Amino acid sequence: TRRELLQRGKEGSRRRQRWENDHFISNPHFVPPTTSDWEPRPLYPRRNVPYQYASLWEHPSFPRRPEQPPIPAERVPKELKNRLKRSHGALALLEALEREVREFLLAEDGEVVGEYESSVAAESEDSGEDEIVFVSRRERREGRVEETKVLFQSRVEEDGASFGRWLVHSIAGYYGLQSWSVTAGNPAVRYAYV
Repeated sequence: TRRELLQRGKEGSRRRQRWENDHFISNPHFVPPTTSDWEPRPLYPRRNVPYQYASLWEHPSFPRRPEQPPIPAERVPKELKNRLKRSHGALALLEALEREVREFLLAEDGEVVGEYESSVAAESEDSGEDEIVFVSRRERREGRVEETKVLFQSRVEEDGASFGRWLVHSIAGYYGLQSWSVTAGNPAVRYAYV
């Protein structure tokens, strides 16, 4: 009909090429869809196990693929680090480690740690906004001490251990302190020093 000819377009025109592509005219591998293609069904291959064989599944001699042990996480993935930096998931750990570093610095300066704890309690009762403390370079140089303290210890196999040590090193860098990690013991334990 005339309408179909207008939809197809003239030979060689862009409209004609699009119509031929839409209808798979020049594709030799085209097979029209069957009625079974339109049935809703899962995309994964299904295995139909006859009822009489289903009870053998629990038998120890039934052939199965060996289960692979989970791969231990040696490092914290970058995506997880970035996500935890932005979220408030590790906020409690960060506050606890930072409190220990501040107490360590205040104890070295000869100040009373109890005053600091009362000020921290008063801050926590406030509106809940976090306070940002900036430390100048001169205070960082003056704040360096010769004694060390273990801030974080964990087994080497633990999942979040490397993230905790990374937090310790980041806090130490913020306060201008040196930090390092040492592995010791028969069940390997990793210590983060400041």
